[in-house]
Amino acid sequence: MGGLSPGAAETLTGAVAALLALALRIAAPFIALNFVITLGFAILGRAVPKMNVFIVSYALRSIMGFTLLAGAGALIARYLSGAFDQLPWTMLELVGRR
Repeated sequence: MGGLSPGAAETLTGAVAALLALALRIAAPFIALNFVITLGFAILGRAVPKMNVFIVSYALRSIMGFTLLAGAGALIARYLSGAFDQLPWTMLELVGRR
């Protein structure tokens, strides 16, 4: 009969914390890029009030986001590779031995 190990709650809590930390490491460059683009277009919108910055910024966000994704592919792969290497051991800690 299957079941969880006695320390499963701590293991699961640690795994969720590691997952959130990994997600933040992957998303941080995209969040920073979005902030810089928003800041630049906010200044541009104040300097040129007749310009529709929302429409222009959407295209730039898309292009820069895809460029960053292409450039950060190796970094994202390295992060995911490390996480997937630890996955079987974490699952074995959850199940434990009977």
